[in-house]
Amino acid sequence: MLKCGLIGASLKHSYSAEIHRRLSDGAYSYRLIEIKEDGIEDFIRSGIDAFNVTIPYKKTVVKFLDRIDASASLSGAVNTVVKRRAAEFESGQGENETQKDEGKEAESKTSAHGIKSGYAESEIQKKQENENETAPYGIKNEGAENEIQKKQENETVTAARGIKSGYENEILKNKGAENETVTVGYNTDFFGFKYLLEANGIDVRGKDVFILGDGGTTATVKAVLNSLGVGSITVVSRRGAVNYENYMNFSANAAVLINASPVGMYPDNGECLVDLARFKNLEAVADVIYNPLKTRLIFSAEERGIRCCSGLQMLVAQAKFAAELFTGKSIENRVIESITRDITIEKRNIVLIGMPGSGKSSIGRTAAALSGRKFIDTDEEIAGREGASIPYIFEKKGEKYFREREAFAVREAGKTSGSVISTGGGVVLNRENYYALKQNAVIIYVKRGLNLLASAGRPLSAKFSAAELFSARKSLYENFADYEIENDGKIADAVKKVLDIGKL
Repeated sequence: MLKCGLIGASLKHSYSAEIHRRLSDGAYSYRLIEIKEDGIEDFIRSGIDAFNVTIPYKKTVVKFLDRIDASASLSGAVNTVVKRRAAEFESGQGENETQKDEGKEAESKTSAHGIKSGYAESEIQKKQENENETAPYGIKNEGAENEIQKKQENETVTAARGIKSGYENEILKNKGAENETVTVGYNTDFFGFKYLLEANGIDVRGKDVFILGDGGTTATVKAVLNSLGVGSITVVSRRGAVNYENYMNFSANAAVLINASPVGMYPDNGECLVDLARFKNLEAVADVIYNPLKTRLIFSAEERGIRCCSGLQMLVAQAKFAAELFTGKSIENRVIESITRDITIEKRNIVLIGMPGSGKSSIGRTAAALSGRKFIDTDEEIAGREGASIPYIFEKKGEKYFREREAFAVREAGKTSGSVISTGGGVVLNRENYYALKQNAVIIYVKRGLNLLASAGRPLSAKFSAAELFSARKSLYENFADYEIENDGKIADAVKKVLDIGKL
């Protein structure tokens, strides 16, 4: 069995192990390995057969490799490393036909866009980048070839395996030993992002595209966009010519927006860099973030009826292509959708909302125990942090203070994955609580006859009748909820309904 894994600085919330467990089919083991930068070279020389690379080492790892292929050369970053014989690399062994064809096609198309294939940056690239920074949309697709482009195309190497980068181990140059074991770097994020766009019907051909962020992921996104015939690219960054203070001056023609930054990613959930109202002709939004399942940017796109997608499909797709490189065996693309669905269900929270006394806590606690999920009761979280009961907090500090504590408890609970969360009856009074809960969850409204609601220990139930509270909140519950269940009978029946919905 091959020994494989993922290296990165912090991997506590990575989904890669669960994904590769489903992809490996017993051909390889896969573990998460947190590592410091000064340990990368020794790690590569260890008994590992192949591995993935995540932030912040996708560029750092390149200097320790013998070869990089077209996908990595075009994007300047590596996320997959495989040890193989030099002859296998030259012949393309271990790479499926899709990867070969798309790598060559991307190379050809990006050459016409002024991107040189090769990790080492040439003076031509530097000159072009300086020129591009002055253009309003970053990269232009010129119809007429200039001398720079012609020279670049002559420099491009179109080997079946892709592109020999400017970085090549001197030992290999001198020995030329076909049986020498070499470490080869790939960028399966290239194929993963391309799959994400195509699977969600996002067509970038001839269109103006905005990219948020200028890190390593942006280089990969740009390479994919150019391979697909993008019209123009504008990169928005904190310190660039187009930044988060003036982006609205350049957004009039933007048809597609891509978030390639980590903003909005766990644990900084809820953050968003731009206001979609500033984009008057936006057709689609793609966010490469997969945790949370829905970022605030995706919520904003959904509310405006804009086609959109999150990054989980990309994560699974790039893992599929990496698994093919690990094993040398082709995997059908339908597996991507199957695993994406499985991971979504596994990581998605089940949130219960409803009137005070409707049985949310009892149902949630039982459902969590039966499904092996963590149970979170937001009222219990508040009481624990405050060291006081909910009635006491209402009485001594007031409802406004309680709602502030509740919003915090909801934000923290909503960041978790694979939990069952029971909420207080008034959680729906604050719309921000919806985004915090929904980002990783399916929300279920637990309904119960007003005459059956328990009122003991519930501050507002002592102040208002059940009918008054229900009248004020009914539409809010319905607007929050994805599903509704009745809890007028046995708790076991309601629990079953909840668990059945959690599998959808």
